Amino acid sequence: MRKLLLALTIALVAASRSLGAPVVLNFDKLSGMFYYTGTSVPTESRLSDGFLRTQGVVFRSKDVPYVAVVNLDSDYAQAPSAPNGIGSVVSGDLLDYAAPIIVEFFMPGQPDATGWTDFVSVTTDRSGQGGTIVLNAFDASGFLIDRAEAGDSEGPTLSVSVPGIHSIEIVGRSGTSFDDLKFNPISRAVLFRRGDSNGDEKHDLTDAVTILGCLFLGSPCMDCPPSRDVNDDGLLNIVDPIFLLQWLFLDGAAPPPPLELCGVDHTADRLDKCVDSTCGASGQ
Repeated sequence: MRKLLLALTIALVAASRSLGAPVVLNFDKLSGMFYYTGTSVPTESRLSDGFLRTQGVVFRSKDVPYVAVVNLDSDYAQAPSAPNGIGSVVSGDLLDYAAPIIVEFFMPGQPDATGWTDFVSVTTDRSGQGGTIVLNAFDASGFLIDRAEAGDSEGPTLSVSVPGIHSIEIVGRSGTSFDDLKFNPISRAVLFRRGDSNGDEKHDLTDAVTILGCLFLGSPCMDCPPSRDVNDDGLLNIVDPIFLLQWLFLDGAAPPPPLELCGVDHTADRLDKCVDSTCGASGQ
């Protein structure tokens, strides 16, 4: 009996770890095209929403709604994980690695639900084109929240790590392709405004009163703790309504974003994420 319980415990621990394991997309089971710049991209090598329902990921080039899957091992080994990588596409359906690649995250199986992750990495091919590769991370409102750079030499890996990543932009060099997109499990992006504790989409005295009621009177609260963490210190206490009142009436410092515009919490702390949006119809 003890052995059975031990086996079940081990299995449950392994399962819980696997649920939180990073996702890696290497594109190797897709149809890869010849990798020369300027080549016309065939339909079977166009990747857009092929991973949307299973992994919650959409790919596009800056001006074209898809990327190209390229076979990097047709002449010599360039792919970090053989044989395929991805490259950007320009108008005319032509492969052109210099154009940015954009990757967006949604909830798997819920393509209309905006998603976010807290870690993304990507690896360049091994051709070593020189210059600088850039990886930009944006939140659901389109604000830049993290950035990584690396010299394009023999397959560097770039990574960004911050809560609230809804999309990334990969800016390469002419001739540089990418492989092994890795990201942490996707969460639903529920948007909020910091300090708007009652969800009426504005900041006023009633928000401070709502926070005080939540803290000391057992009043009902919206299920969005970050909206009440006015000073963004990861704690919910008397300092938050004081901070809000000082900003509203005494020309004090403004609360950290998201404030006027809706967004997600980019601070890594122990507060639970929002379940209820304080952004009305704009929240998801």
